[in-house]
Amino acid sequence: MNQCLNNSTKIGNFTFGQYQSAYNRNLPCGDSTYIRANIAGALYPWPYLVPITLIHGPVLWERIYHWEKVQVIALCLAGYIMVTTIMGYWSTSFDPRQVLVWMPLTVVLDCGAMLQLYFLISEKDKRHDSVWRLALNSIRLQKAQNPVGEEQGQELDQRPVQNIEAMENQPEGVNEEHGAAGPQAPSLVENGEVIPEDEDEEPDDEEGPLLRQARIKAERTKRAWTAIASILVFFILLGLQLAGLAFAVKSIEHKDFKVFWCSPLLKNMNKLPDILRHHRRLNKGIGCLSLDGKRQRDWLMITVVLLPFLILYEIFDIITVLFAPKSVARLNGVDLRRPWASMFVGIGILIALTIVSGYHSMHLPEGLSKSLWIFRHDPSSDSFGVCVGQIHASGARGSILAGTDGLLWFMNEVYLGPESADT
Repeated sequence: MNQCLNNSTKIGNFTFGQYQSAYNRNLPCGDSTYIRANIAGALYPWPYLVPITLIHGPVLWERIYHWEKVQVIALCLAGYIMVTTIMGYWSTSFDPRQVLVWMPLTVVLDCGAMLQLYFLISEKDKRHDSVWRLALNSIRLQKAQNPVGEEQGQELDQRPVQNIEAMENQPEGVNEEHGAAGPQAPSLVENGEVIPEDEDEEPDDEEGPLLRQARIKAERTKRAWTAIASILVFFILLGLQLAGLAFAVKSIEHKDFKVFWCSPLLKNMNKLPDILRHHRRLNKGIGCLSLDGKRQRDWLMITVVLLPFLILYEIFDIITVLFAPKSVARLNGVDLRRPWASMFVGIGILIALTIVSGYHSMHLPEGLSKSLWIFRHDPSSDSFGVCVGQIHASGARGSILAGTDGLLWFMNEVYLGPESADT
């Protein structure tokens, strides 16, 4: 509403004349200081995103050419994203004003990695057995090797020794089944099952045949458990994505997108006019302003629009990995059955979030200028004063504080200290 200002015009709890006379006193506000987002008011901090992206880069390359070498690393990265996503959900309780912390957009890259591990390990060992049966057999074997009685323990202890002695006493090049048929690849027979060597296994001259076959079986068992762990992590990540999407859709019509921005400049300030609602946090040595949450509103919309496509990419990757014809699935000896959509879209999202997080940390929020008028009123003497304070973006430190607070807030006193119950 347009109106002429005069000394009696009310602005908040005071008149324009009081503001004007106070401003004429030209009180000092001190040096320029920072203003930063409050709890969960910033994107995942870019100092965290940079090392994560740098790790994912070479891992992504190895997943294309030498996926066997990065199984554990890929599983650990997915576990990290899974745990931090759960922590973000827990701390924020899906508050739409804290969507910058809990939006699960970075999950897609690790979903693709888990799919790749499961299907490629299953493909590698399917001529021996399914990964589930290999894992189950390992449990049964472990139970069988725990003797119930003394006689059973002696029998189990003597059986490997007898097998080794028979293998060592056997003439070179002679096989019990095939006779003198030249050099044969030895097989470990256990419970009537013949365990052949892997196709890509290179024999070690210093390793006995029985020990080599035992090692091969142990490696298959390890791969089987890795595959099972990866598919379980995938379904957990998928569930987290679906939960995030559901709450994002539910929150899209949320109207009160007011978020706090805090600065030492606002400490001990009286309540400001309705233009900027003031919120005191004196125990932290700062005061806070309630501003419009444009960033939160924008990223909530991005989550609602983008997340369904990311889930579709994962489904597309499952179909292509499962049904890609083997005749066209290789290029220069490299198996092309990879979750390409999840891989490249996922790394692209990580890079984009790193850039946007860095930009946010170096710029003030929309609608806030670098100059902030501070109106001071001392009720004891009924005196007034105004100063113009200079504020600037808080940089990486502010991003880390806001993001980490939002992520670890669920820990309460463990994170904040025993005297923080009133914060």
